[in-house]
Amino acid sequence: MKYYVNPSFSMNELSDGKLLVSCNDYLKQFECDVDELREILKLIDEHHDMDHLIDKFSGVYEVSEIQEFIDALVKEEVLSVDPENEYVSMIAVLGDRANYDFVLKRNFQNVVFTFYEDIDQFIREKEEFSAVLLIPGNMTYGEVLGINRKLVNIEIPFAMFRFNGERFVAGPIVFPWKTPCLECHIQEHLSIINKEIDGEITIDDVAKLEYATAWNSSFTDEEKGSLLGVVIEDLRSVLKEKTDFELFKKELIFEAKKPHKVLEKNYQATSKCTCCNNMNKHYITDPKKITVPKISDPMDGETIQYSVGGLRSKSYEYTKELVEKTLKKLDLDIRIEIDERNPFADIIPVYHSTLDMTHKNKTPYFFGEQHSHGKGINAKQAYFSASFEMFERLSARYFGEMELIRGSHKELGDICADVSQMTNIVENVQTVYDQYNDDMQVDWVWSYSLVDKKPKLIPASLVFLCRNYFEGNFAPIGSSGMSAGATLKDAILQGLFELIEHDAWMLCQSNTVRTPIIDYEGLKNKELKEVIKKIRNKGFRVISRDYTTNIGIPVIRSWISNPHDYANYAFSGFGASINPEIALERSITEAVQSRASVHEAEVEEYCSPDMEYLIDARDGLYSLFYFEQKEIKPIGVVKDISQMPSVSFDSVDESIGYVIGKIRQTIPDADVLFVDMTRKGIGIPVVKVFITKGTQLMGEPLLVTSDRLYTFQKDMGYGEKAVGYDELYLSRYPH
Repeated sequence: MKYYVNPSFSMNELSDGKLLVSCNDYLKQFECDVDELREILKLIDEHHDMDHLIDKFSGVYEVSEIQEFIDALVKEEVLSVDPENEYVSMIAVLGDRANYDFVLKRNFQNVVFTFYEDIDQFIREKEEFSAVLLIPGNMTYGEVLGINRKLVNIEIPFAMFRFNGERFVAGPIVFPWKTPCLECHIQEHLSIINKEIDGEITIDDVAKLEYATAWNSSFTDEEKGSLLGVVIEDLRSVLKEKTDFELFKKELIFEAKKPHKVLEKNYQATSKCTCCNNMNKHYITDPKKITVPKISDPMDGETIQYSVGGLRSKSYEYTKELVEKTLKKLDLDIRIEIDERNPFADIIPVYHSTLDMTHKNKTPYFFGEQHSHGKGINAKQAYFSASFEMFERLSARYFGEMELIRGSHKELGDICADVSQMTNIVENVQTVYDQYNDDMQVDWVWSYSLVDKKPKLIPASLVFLCRNYFEGNFAPIGSSGMSAGATLKDAILQGLFELIEHDAWMLCQSNTVRTPIIDYEGLKNKELKEVIKKIRNKGFRVISRDYTTNIGIPVIRSWISNPHDYANYAFSGFGASINPEIALERSITEAVQSRASVHEAEVEEYCSPDMEYLIDARDGLYSLFYFEQKEIKPIGVVKDISQMPSVSFDSVDESIGYVIGKIRQTIPDADVLFVDMTRKGIGIPVVKVFITKGTQLMGEPLLVTSDRLYTFQKDMGYGEKAVGYDELYLSRYPH
């Protein structure tokens, strides 16, 4: 790896150890040893490597400290990195001969282009190319769909650059079976127009219509060359291990003479695509081809080994080794870093985990960027939390390798879970989401019932964290029930707690009654008591509310507020567990995590400020009137934490059985299911858990409601009757 000093870098020493730096048109202040910085930059400028720095400073600093300082200089753009040797991309070109001649005249560096008259010639000759550039002149939808299908079948990356008669369109770049193909894009257009006209226009209806037209002189050669360069750079990047594709799942549309005016259209894969079937090679539409899988019951009776922030069947040592081995195996450059800017960093550690876009790695997956967070009462727990959160969010995505089954509940019968109560939207709300019925076509995936002990189908749109368009596009439920763990059952238990937590969150928040304040006097966890004391000593207020519902599993919401800062006034966290002290611990650490860190932001407006940021901030006093009156002010009944129900078991299995029993005691016909989301390329157990009836799903706003949402006040003794939808708090809320 070679390092280079940014040619725009300059500095001026202000005082001892303080520098004013100019770099890439930014002004920054650094604090460091000025002489050492000068020496480092001199050695980098001469040798471009780490070896000479290590030779020079190894007697003063550890190698890791030297690398950390260099990484900081790279992050601040003082140094740039050239991690890869220069390479030449071999790109096949399909389309119009005149357009190809134009490409050659642009003299793109480190690219060899080969032109083919048609797609069949390209496939016959079987030359080795890294990617394909499509630059059509006049081309119909039918023609481009034919090319798309053949390129997807041979699994070679390709990108489109076309003229639509008025504007040039760059993109998308397609990685077959990993990103939406061109038919996905076209089918999304048809879905929109069919909704608008309540029609059934099909892909065959557009086959003879023009998709692209001949290039004309409305754009200058310089403009066309510049726009084409965006596509070429993405195609060249196919060979890189780490890159940020500009045309990933999108088109950039350019106007003539207005290079600054760019329209961006984003797309996702869709099950309506007859080519890639939502990027899925295992898409089943014939009920006769369905094979019910053998899914093992995950319960094996292991005892609880670790209970910091949760109940787990594996020890701290086992978990640490699992995380470290997984990170090393994946080689994904996942960065897990402590958030030193969080105002509570000296009390409760918060970690951020980050992954940049990567399409070439030791997994079969194309990962877009991911940012996750971790919380915990101590550093090791927060680190685990950030790690598992990253594994969870990566595994929760849709990659197309899990079998999809298309059919109606009526056609498929009892192998389908009853999801009617999870999908029916309240009356008087017109949305883009589907209303469920037993006759509609739905994309399903396999889950396992912890009640009936057998596999059942559940709608795919409720499972994955993605924007893909599935048949049966129901109101999203987000990450509710999603969890990662050292074992499958650990993940299931935490997923159950998260569902109960979210149910309580929506019930207690939406109903305009105050729940009891938690007194910490009876708290046995001395470490947590000390944490609360330290937060208060910083001038913050801490208040916790009992959010436990008639299910009977302890749920707590904690608020931390700052009476001296109305812009960042209050932030909250939640916790659920069979042990209320664990629930409280999780709620406090989550509240700390949810406090937005102070980050450097790029200044875009150099003028006098306005006040919109104050009124829009979810954590600001100006957005929290409802919560200030209802929860943050210390008004209401007080109960000691020792009065909350608490049970303990030797094993996670018993804990899961107890929780399911409490759910079904309140909601007798509820089924409890989980989908195993564990990815072979990652290996960390991940599940999504579902309770099919009676519990309230998260939403903003609440479009799908349960009966318990309306009867909560009556059920819990706050009132004598059920409330109506228009009597609930349905507005924005912090989360």
